[in-house]
Amino acid sequence: MERRTQADRDRARRKVLTELVNALLEENFAGMRESAGVCGEIRELSLPLDEGEQWLRVAVGFAGEVVFRGRKKPRFRSWEMSRPPVLLLRSGEEPSELDAPALMRLLAETSGEAWPNLDGVCEELRLAVEQHVLSGEADGGLRQDSGVSLKEGERFAALRDRPFHPLSRVKNGWNAEEYRLYSPEFGQRFGLDWVAVRNSHVTRGEDRVDDLPELLLTPEEAAKLRSEAAAKGVKDGEFVLIPVHPWQMKREIPKVFKSELEDGIIVPVAGATGCFQPGSSVRSLICLTRPDIHVKVPLGIYSLGALRILPPRYLRNAVIAQGLIREIIHQDGWLAEHLLVCDESRWATFLEPGSDLFADKSGHLGCLIRRYPREVFAADTVVPMSALSVHDEKGDAPLLRFLLSQGDGDGRELFGSVCRVLIRTACSFIRYGVLPELHGQNVVLLMRRGKPERLLIRDHDTLRICPEWMKRAGIPEISYVLKPGTRNTLVLPSLEELMAYLQTLIIQVNVASVMEGFVKGGHFTGDEGWSTVEEILRQELARIESPDLAQEARRVLFLAENWPMKEIIAPLLKRQGTGGGSMPSGMGRIANPFRRSG
Repeated sequence: MERRTQADRDRARRKVLTELVNALLEENFAGMRESAGVCGEIRELSLPLDEGEQWLRVAVGFAGEVVFRGRKKPRFRSWEMSRPPVLLLRSGEEPSELDAPALMRLLAETSGEAWPNLDGVCEELRLAVEQHVLSGEADGGLRQDSGVSLKEGERFAALRDRPFHPLSRVKNGWNAEEYRLYSPEFGQRFGLDWVAVRNSHVTRGEDRVDDLPELLLTPEEAAKLRSEAAAKGVKDGEFVLIPVHPWQMKREIPKVFKSELEDGIIVPVAGATGCFQPGSSVRSLICLTRPDIHVKVPLGIYSLGALRILPPRYLRNAVIAQGLIREIIHQDGWLAEHLLVCDESRWATFLEPGSDLFADKSGHLGCLIRRYPREVFAADTVVPMSALSVHDEKGDAPLLRFLLSQGDGDGRELFGSVCRVLIRTACSFIRYGVLPELHGQNVVLLMRRGKPERLLIRDHDTLRICPEWMKRAGIPEISYVLKPGTRNTLVLPSLEELMAYLQTLIIQVNVASVMEGFVKGGHFTGDEGWSTVEEILRQELARIESPDLAQEARRVLFLAENWPMKEIIAPLLKRQGTGGGSMPSGMGRIANPFRRSG
């Protein structure tokens, strides 16, 4: 058992280190991409090179040189690390091997910049390895009979989480026991705690929230909950009953809401009530008695560098965005036939009268009810798109293998069909001057006989809009609730900035991670995959009726020297405070993968 655990830990170290190095190269952290150069045979090393591999050398000032094996990424005029180890070479000394925290600390400390969260990032890199090992204990829950349910697809997708992010596995705040109980890949079932909150301290969405027990519990459980609430002096009409994640109730509620608990503004009512299972996003829970309903609840843990709370402004913005999405679908025949939308208009959170709408406190207590349309349950396979990117070190991807067995077995055809429905969805929205955040967790694929039939989108609080192009398309502008003094990424002044989210989250993260699964499985080469994406983009832009918009989109996608790319490492290192629930990120530049044929 110890030998297996050590092998798992070694595998986890390799994965975290590889994703860290490749993120550093892509983001050109401290000039790493620009300074990386090929070096000849290194006499001190006896490690072999496979076909296409080369030794890469990066100078780190007075500290020496970092070397590792890598391959060219010609389309991006960059490099990627092919496999560990990463070694530090110093004149007159034996090579020393660096793990992910040591490499991160070395590069940050020799960069000449101050990084206030360096210790935090290094600790999360260490934690990433430990939680990768824990995650390896789970089987992922994929059952490949005649189809895959959304519940199974959510568990399986959690095995990859956020592709290409070295901290994707980290749930900072959970110990090993809590990780096994609450992380989605384990598929554990548990009840929620319930509290009553005075109406004066609740803000809510457009729909009623006085019936949450009846929505999320069996009739018997709901009746018992209301009876227990009445026994504690909770009167109907004066309080709202709100579910709370058991970890949040134990760890965060007593600290954050100490005075409200003492004053009777918040009244604990019951624990471990109902039956729920976490979805791939951890804080969205599947209601096992009502599979068409998921409930999203706050968690005071850090995941992807962000506090997983539910600030009320996010929920308000999601309702506004959902209305705009539905209006565009109503106007667009193709979207009406191929796109489904979760209803996220029913929500409630704590909000003290006269308090700061943008403070973290209100986001620690509340819930969002997510309703799935009935069409979801007619498909034979329903999976978050990120599930298609899950594969092991040898390239085996069980979900892809299953889908290909259901269809014609042609990997390139399956990849192309998935890309086409995703990219056409994106382009259909762009013509109206808006773009949902179509990354792999927000997009759910509805498959029939191994082919995508429809997409479903959820989590609407990050719908990006470009008012200039909305006006041109005759779409009324919407008014988001935005935090003053913070970087705004929702309302964008130009089509180029809107298109950046097609280039980054949709193509470089979502599509590229799915492509990687097919490439690792030997279905086609990476270059062939990028050619497929380029062909589909050109075809879909040709459908856009506005010549001005299509021309600008072609310039951004095919003619510009560089593309934007999402930075995560530097923003994580610079983070101070909680970040208010937003994932630290920035925009850098990388070579345009289609420039050579533009």
